[in-house]
Amino acid sequence: MKNKIINKKELYAKLNVKSIFIIKNKEFNQSEFGFTLIEILIAIFVLGILAAIAAPSWLEFVNARRLNIAQEQVYQAMRTAQSRAKQERQNWQASFRERNRSGVINLEWAVHPAIIDVDNDNNDSNDLVNWNSFDPNIRFSTVTSLQSRNNVRYIQFNHKGHVNGLLRRITVSTENSSSKRCVFASTLLGALRTAKDAACS
Repeated sequence: MKNKIINKKELYAKLNVKSIFIIKNKEFNQSEFGFTLIEILIAIFVLGILAAIAAPSWLEFVNARRLNIAQEQVYQAMRTAQSRAKQERQNWQASFRERNRSGVINLEWAVHPAIIDVDNDNNDSNDLVNWNSFDPNIRFSTVTSLQSRNNVRYIQFNHKGHVNGLLRRITVSTENSSSKRCVFASTLLGALRTAKDAACS
């Protein structure tokens, strides 16, 4: 078999790779690549405006989520104290306190028999109950009306699950929002209900 010599042009035509060499040999100007400084600055400016519009909505959403979680914790603490009082046929209470440790304020809650006296002396070694923490941004609102003893706010339930004493409410808020969430002991029979914002005033 006789070997046939093929020149480069014929080979490129057969392999259909002509376009590769056109691209390879083409001279590009610098302006054909990437973005200019003005385009980048405009994009950053637009993103800044969008962030400024979205930030307040995002913060309000985060605060609402924190408040909803805190309200659920308060409600469950009260409901647990009420349930345990009926089960064990003795007074139980849900306790709430504000701790200040080295300038950091944190709210805590606990459920325990009413005969256990709790305090807020920052000495955890003396505590006979297990304290649970709220989110660090949660605070008691000034409209909270729970009874208080030893700087601990509490609500008690008797062996029938009824509120032991006057009807009360606990209201929580956050440091940087006017939103509120509250839990009411709304009847002496122990009915609990939740509310928010203006309904908590």
